[in-house]
Amino acid sequence: MKEGFLVPTAMQSETVFAKLHKDINTVVSLACSAGSSNIRRTYPEYKFVETCVDAGLMVTDTDKNILKITMPFEQFKDEAGFEYETKTGRKTADNNNLPIMNSGNKIRVMEAVK
Repeated sequence: MKEGFLVPTAMQSETVFAKLHKDINTVVSLACSAGSSNIRRTYPEYKFVETCVDAGLMVTDTDKNILKITMPFEQFKDEAGFEYETKTGRKTADNNNLPIMNSGNKIRVMEAVK
């Protein structure tokens, strides 16, 4: 690898724009599929390596730096209700930081925000 940079959020296309060194020929994405799509559109001339798989839909609390998988895709169905630290990806010790789907009392997301 000759050069690298981190784009903290690739889902908003206006944050993806950056000038790459002329010798760069590959972009390695650590983004979700939406972010990867923005990167592909921004840099169509580069080889693209996608490294992540979407687990499903989730809710997040930026104050607590926690995300919870609320509607997992089929291959991650056993992850429903699990919480992760947003900056590390580590599972939390318990899954009760966000008041959705706690203690086996799985409340649908839209019901919880009413």
